[in-house]
Amino acid sequence: MKLKYFLIIIFLTCLACTTKINETVYIKDGETKKGAINAINGGIIIGDNCKVYGACRAVNGKVKVGKNSLVADITAVNGNVMIGEKSHIEEDVTSVNGRVICREEVIIDGELTTINGEIEISNTKVGQ
Repeated sequence: MKLKYFLIIIFLTCLACTTKINETVYIKDGETKKGAINAINGGIIIGDNCKVYGACRAVNGKVKVGKNSLVADITAVNGNVMIGEKSHIEEDVTSVNGRVICREEVIIDGELTTINGEIEISNTKVGQ
């Protein structure tokens, strides 16, 4: 019985997120997205003036955020993270085996971390 409830919870959780395998997820300029975005062997491209109220996770792909966008959290494994000017990340930005590039006036409320990669920031505010 517990397994049945567990599977129902997992199913309902996945309804709120977008997951792509071997594809790139595109969020168009000005679009609002609720829930997590996951890409495996593909990237996540978020346009300008977007709002993403969920974590963005890419494995073997990049995460690119356009100008003046809001994103909850970003993690990339084996891919770069690029954040456009005046964008706001509400939690952390993490990259493993990839580079993190933040343009002018980016705000990261949490931590900015990379393992086996470089960090390039310009007039960026990091909370922790």
